[in-house]
Amino acid sequence: MRFVSCFIQGLEVATVELLPSVELRHCFRLLHYTFKGAGHTVKALKDRMWDIAKASHMARFQALIKELQDFDEEAFKLLAKKPPMYWCRSQQENM
Repeated sequence: MRFVSCFIQGLEVATVELLPSVELRHCFRLLHYTFKGAGHTVKALKDRMWDIAKASHMARFQALIKELQDFDEEAFKLLAKKPPMYWCRSQQENM
């Protein structure tokens, strides 16, 4: 079973306590809104972020992360704060 969280405070803790076998994922759309709120409104950045989130192989994920780092270091650092196992397809066990 999977549960998609929208980063609602306390929801993840409750989910882990009540349903320990559930795989948690975060809503990437909300993460994108966080980027927009931090001033990252360039469409090219949005497209790169979505490409990273949809990457289904680790090698592709790593290549796209490196491209993002070269494109916008600040955006890379902001994205690096969130564990990719929650928002990136290549990092999830059961797709």
